[in-house]
Amino acid sequence: MRYWWVNQNQTYRAETRGCFMWSPKQNANGARNQFYENMREVSPGDTITDREMIGPTFREQLVRARRGQGVFRSNVLLRETFCRVTRVDVPRHLNASHMKPWRDATDTERLDGANGLLLSPHIDHLFDEGYITFSASQELVIVPEVRDKLLDAWGIDAGVRVGEFSREQSAYLDYHRANVFKHQLLGR
Repeated sequence: MRYWWVNQNQTYRAETRGCFMWSPKQNANGARNQFYENMREVSPGDTITDREMIGPTFREQLVRARRGQGVFRSNVLLRETFCRVTRVDVPRHLNASHMKPWRDATDTERLDGANGLLLSPHIDHLFDEGYITFSASQELVIVPEVRDKLLDAWGIDAGVRVGEFSREQSAYLDYHRANVFKHQLLGR
């Protein structure tokens, strides 16, 4: 089995939805495009499957994804278009937040768009720290401390319906509810 890294640009969304890859044969300056040449070498079944076998390019992409850049954010943007709590729909003002945290996820899960939500920064903070989560019935679940002290100050509607999640997203949210959300603070 061979392993390939193909960089995407403005056509990433179309390529992913259509399950195909595309690259111009030449760069804007007319020079040969190495991405096109690499893409021509890819065969069905070529994949990255073993962490020890990944190269420095993939590792760098993982680091960039962790910093909120790169593939993870792009993958989340393919699924999410606004913050489910605030309804803000300007991507540059939203964070791509992992449901199954980076520290607990496999390399594949770290980049999986289904493992992410676009959240306003203050909502992202509460979600990452486990002060809020989302129920299977599309409700915002909030620990009392946040409900009592922050909801009004931050303009958060406790009764907001956050919308449906895909099957893949639901699995990641199950993990978040069980392992990240601060259940112990509900009993106060």
